[in-house]
Amino acid sequence: MDQQRHLSEIKKIDTSGERWKIQFGDYILERQQRLYMTNQKTKQKIAITPQNSYVRALHLSPDRRYLVSELWPSQGKPIYSVYDTVAQKKIRNIELPYTQYPTDVTWHSNTVFEYTPFTSSRPDYIKDVHIDILKGIVTKEDRRAFDSPEEYVIIPNSIHNYFTYARPWKIIYKDKSVLHTNQPAFLGMNDLLLCSVKDLATALGAGIRLEGRQVIVSLKNKQASVDLDNKDVLVQGGVVYAPLKAIVLKLGLHYTRGEEGNLIVIK
Repeated sequence: MDQQRHLSEIKKIDTSGERWKIQFGDYILERQQRLYMTNQKTKQKIAITPQNSYVRALHLSPDRRYLVSELWPSQGKPIYSVYDTVAQKKIRNIELPYTQYPTDVTWHSNTVFEYTPFTSSRPDYIKDVHIDILKGIVTKEDRRAFDSPEEYVIIPNSIHNYFTYARPWKIIYKDKSVLHTNQPAFLGMNDLLLCSVKDLATALGAGIRLEGRQVIVSLKNKQASVDLDNKDVLVQGGVVYAPLKAIVLKLGLHYTRGEEGNLIVIK
């Protein structure tokens, strides 16, 4: 750009044959028509992405073990393809909940990260997404304009194995908080608030039992059943997470969301 702010081309660059390589120990990742991983000792080359899928971005876990490729197929929603660079095998494909492309990817652990779907106006129905790449669990972050996410933090430790680091929900019953012994309550893929059925039953003073593939929660003369085969129910590490509102209403209680923050009041 000259002093008159006129642009002139200095050098024409041919990008039609663009290539790059990333080395992982004895393996080299390179992009051609698709992504390939080549063993430098055996010279064996393995394709780790589908033919002609556009690879928009690559993300590497903090411990440099898991490679996450952001793929855009010719049809359908974008996909995260997860590859283990140590075991040299593909782990899974994870379909993203939105068609908006991911921005601001942040790793919370070696297996869980968060991203913000790109939008110009950020409507309420578009939420930040948390993904556990090993378990394939997709959860969402429910924020409001007055929320201050900097005021909280979840620190992973050897006791808890969190699959989402979204802001925890506070559930109040008779002026006391539901105590979460495992993963705190969270928004699932379908924007339903899920919590541990056992933790909820304990807080309500309700009975809980297992009958076949049904978890039965009973309170006074009412009961709610949780179908373990329901797509909205999640079972992890022997803990059953189910939509909170459905259980509360079936038990004859009132369910209200607080005006500020992630707060649910049960009466």
